[in-house]
Amino acid sequence: MLDKIMIATDGSEASRHAANLGISLAEHSGGRIIAVYVVDMQRIGHLPGYATLHGLKESLLNAMLKEGEEAVSYIEEKSKDGGISCDMVILKGDPSDELLRYSKELGMGILVIGSIGRTAISKFLLGSVAEKVVRHSEVPVMVVPFNSE
Repeated sequence: MLDKIMIATDGSEASRHAANLGISLAEHSGGRIIAVYVVDMQRIGHLPGYATLHGLKESLLNAMLKEGEEAVSYIEEKSKDGGISCDMVILKGDPSDELLRYSKELGMGILVIGSIGRTAISKFLLGSVAEKVVRHSEVPVMVVPFNSE
């Protein structure tokens, strides 16, 4: 059942903490990891000047892709340290929608996600990615709490 473990990351400390637990789960279950970062196209689309300033769109997208590569690379490196196979994937779109779609499409055994990512205020205003994933996922979800104190 836990032969494929998806670890969602946004590069935050909370998602790194969740990744470490997901990697531990893979070590105990003998599963492989799929590390996933989703470029939030809505987030960058709402930035001032995104569509009108020449070159800004490409620069922002490239910056977010680089951020994603760093985030999934962290998981890959930690996985290799534990002798775990890890695939790195960067998707574009709404993070919760993409995580739900991709986890179902690949038939994941479990999706591991941190309970708090980049901004706690966004949870209050918009609802967190983790909350949306838990509500709508067709695969089991492990939500990992994080306390930075």
